[in-house]
Amino acid sequence: MTDSNTPHFDPDHEAAGHEPLAVKTRGVVTAMIGLAVLIVLAMLLANLLIQKEVPATDSDAVASPWSASPEPPTPRVTPQQSKMYREMLAEQKRQLTKTIFLDRKNNIAQIPLDRAMQLLETEGFEAFERLTENGNSAEPNSNKESEN
Repeated sequence: MTDSNTPHFDPDHEAAGHEPLAVKTRGVVTAMIGLAVLIVLAMLLANLLIQKEVPATDSDAVASPWSASPEPPTPRVTPQQSKMYREMLAEQKRQLTKTIFLDRKNNIAQIPLDRAMQLLETEGFEAFERLTENGNSAEPNSNKESEN
């Protein structure tokens, strides 16, 4: 009885037009060597092509974004525009940090947000309910629309 791991030879197998039962190592080794030679030749050719310098033409020249030009790209901010921007920021900051009476008669004022949060923390909603005691609402569109 033959072992299933040992190759066996059947003369009728190849004669019937079937593939051989055992693989011939000579063909496999030859193919591996040929493939290795092709890979080495392709790497050498790629190395030669990479090292070859391509002459640059004027149409191919592109300005480097890293070039050290002393002048910034357009559009340039003028000193007058810069001054106007700083003044605008200062005015906005001033508006956010000052207290303005919008209506002295009804004691309606515009106060900084930090002060409003501080009042809310210390006095609670009672600090703001005093504004609405006389029927005045802090919101401009109070109940006038619902009366119509």
